[in-house]
Amino acid sequence: MQRLWLQRQRLYPVGSFIRCRYQICQKEKWISENPLDDYKTGHERIERPEYLDSIQLGRWKNHHFTHPTAQKVADLFVLYARTGFHYQDLIQIIKKLTDYIITGIDGKQWIVKPRQKTEIEAKVPIDQFPELRAIVSKYRGSGKVPTFSNAKMNEWLKLCAADVNMKLVPAQRIYPELSVKHGRTSFCDYCLNELGLFSRVDSDNDGQDLGRRT
Repeated sequence: MQRLWLQRQRLYPVGSFIRCRYQICQKEKWISENPLDDYKTGHERIERPEYLDSIQLGRWKNHHFTHPTAQKVADLFVLYARTGFHYQDLIQIIKKLTDYIITGIDGKQWIVKPRQKTEIEAKVPIDQFPELRAIVSKYRGSGKVPTFSNAKMNEWLKLCAADVNMKLVPAQRIYPELSVKHGRTSFCDYCLNELGLFSRVDSDNDGQDLGRRT
């Protein structure tokens, strides 16, 4: 029960609770000394997650890539950024989109796909992301949307990022080491910070196990 309470009290860290317990025990003379007196915890630096926000993704979508492969890779990245699916899951959906579309209780269409890695269903409302229909229409059907290997996608995404950044001032430039995984972080940013969806909904959309986000 105490562990569950601590997990819910985000403003009361577990470390502070344990230290307080030892101080009480020492004060009441239940222990002769506090084993945590000389213990200091370090501060772990958390790296800033890299993603494209909606403004950056808008520049990405409006950019004209002269190389046809670069344009196809850029379009495919938009699908990652607006579905949050992992590489293999998105490829499966593209090949047989109709197998994964259902009509929800809200009367709207959803993409529902058990994530291959966790078998947890990912749910994405199609109407919430107009880019999905736009790209499928551009290639005249989901089965005709181009697909590439994960390695080739990552290689071309860096070239695409360099191409886009050439026309942007430093403050506007996107992450130069762009990869497929940044499509998922872009999706999470959009859901959490723009749509206002909380983390549980975001995890459901992304097919994530809350016990181990990847």
